[in-house]
Amino acid sequence: MKMRFALPLFVCMFSLMISAVPAHADTLYNNGTGSEFLDMWDISGTNAASNQFTCDFANCNTQYLEFDATFPGDYSAQHVNWSITSAPFGGTTFASGTSTLPQFYVCDPDGIVCLLDIDFAASLTNGTYYVNLSGVDGPLEWDTASHPLNGNNAYYMTNGVTSQIQGSGFLIRGDSVPEPGSILLFGSGAVGLAGMLRRRFLS
Repeated sequence: MKMRFALPLFVCMFSLMISAVPAHADTLYNNGTGSEFLDMWDISGTNAASNQFTCDFANCNTQYLEFDATFPGDYSAQHVNWSITSAPFGGTTFASGTSTLPQFYVCDPDGIVCLLDIDFAASLTNGTYYVNLSGVDGPLEWDTASHPLNGNNAYYMTNGVTSQIQGSGFLIRGDSVPEPGSILLFGSGAVGLAGMLRRRFLS
């Protein structure tokens, strides 16, 4: 009688735990907030900025990009071109598009403007990528990240010339799927717990 009860309990617990693992909402990457006291990068017209980021999960399903920006003049900017590539401004393109800029809001007293809900849908496997922003139809500058360790993997292009810059402030949100090793570790823990409960019912 006890054994007949323990086996269904084991199967039920294991199924519930594994079903809870596959994906969860996450901040997939955070390069830090922008600082108006450092250089900012004009991404209007033919200018462009590129910043490296990593997917530390088995799969990163990006949903939106939040980046810090400053308006040097008016608020006329309406669109921004974006792409995810394997190299700055090039290489393999994994996703790209043109997004309507949403309602802007000032996110600190010094006037830095945050831009939210940029359409940034892509499914990426574990690895290193570059997010590229360009073609804004009005004056807009992508702010340099205030964190000093976020440099060395960002680039700026103007008049066809590319230079290395300190990283810009941005955040990528979406759903992540854990690495297979994490799932296996989680599953083995579930098996162990179920085994302990089974032995207790049998004793």
